[in-house]
Amino acid sequence: MRYANYPIRLLAYLFDQLLISLIPLFILLYIVNTCQNLWLGLLWLIWELIFLQWLLSLLYQIITFKYLNGSFGKLLAGLRIEKEDGSTPTFGDCLMRFAAGYTVSGLCAGLGFFWILKDPKKKAFHDHFAGTVVVKKSSPLPLFLGLIFIMVISVIMIINIITTGTRTGLFQKSGQEFMGFTENIKKIFEDKPKTTPLPKKYPTSPTIPPLPLKNSYTL
Repeated sequence: MRYANYPIRLLAYLFDQLLISLIPLFILLYIVNTCQNLWLGLLWLIWELIFLQWLLSLLYQIITFKYLNGSFGKLLAGLRIEKEDGSTPTFGDCLMRFAAGYTVSGLCAGLGFFWILKDPKKKAFHDHFAGTVVVKKSSPLPLFLGLIFIMVISVIMIINIITTGTRTGLFQKSGQEFMGFTENIKKIFEDKPKTTPLPKKYPTSPTIPPLPLKNSYTL
């Protein structure tokens, strides 16, 4: 049994992430072209990076692992995910492999992925958690062709977004709005009433002269 090494698995993972990113990128392109609102596009991009990318990756990886024995990137690379006894991973194995294994590997500064370089069966942390191995079945040539294709599509979409924003003046308008926003914030702090500091020593009160005594009467 030939186990998949680190470089080919990294390229397959890169292909999967680029493929998943196409959906949010299409939506961002629609926002820029239709809504003409760069700030809405930036908010969408931030939300996509924080939450949507992880959710799409979770669904994508579990479905492809379960029904195809590997993601599209791994299939193009000629790789398959199997249990150590050669059986197909269960749904629980697929969920554990991504939700727990990938998350732990990422939180450990990628140590879980680099563990492939040391492990005799080329197993990452998520493989150990799910009891799986990644094996070579065929040539990885289709993966390289797929990477080139998907990278070209991504570059074309990014160029389209940039040219659309430049042609319609969207970037300039958004820049002016941002400058106006910063000026308003600066003005708020500049117009803040200044409090007069108290003197270090209070002035002493003037001395009150004593009241004159009343004339005494003698009997």
